Amino acid sequence: MRVPSIGCCPYQRSLNDTGGCMEGLNACAQVFLKEFEGLLQNLSSEYPAMQYSLANSYEMTQTIINGSQRSPFKEIQQACCGKGRFNATTRCEPVANLCPKRDDYMFWDQYHPTEFASRLAAALLCSGPQQMVVPMNFCQLYMLDN
Repeated sequence: MRVPSIGCCPYQRSLNDTGGCMEGLNACAQVFLKEFEGLLQNLSSEYPAMQYSLANSYEMTQTIINGSQRSPFKEIQQACCGKGRFNATTRCEPVANLCPKRDDYMFWDQYHPTEFASRLAAALLCSGPQQMVVPMNFCQLYMLDN
């Protein structure tokens, strides 16, 4: 799986004076994913029997954050569990604030997606288009061996 837009997680937003994404971190994530995809393409050329699926978690996350697709989340900036700015300056501990409905939140804690967000990502990995998973989705990859 590629690196998501790490600059948009609640913890990084809490460090930004504007509350926006830390674009420098997102740029690093994009460079990493481009290089990693190139590595996999080279390996599959060298080893023709090698099959793979590479999830574009960066694109998945950005699609929701930028509003370019209708989001099932009511909250995409704050963490469901934590304290402080964006509910993200401390970890999810017994004394942390807890949101009333976690399925409304994209992020569970400072860095991690909620279970609902992870389930949506898994569905995209299995049956998503090449924009989200290349060169084939996980279900197509599975069918090659069965």
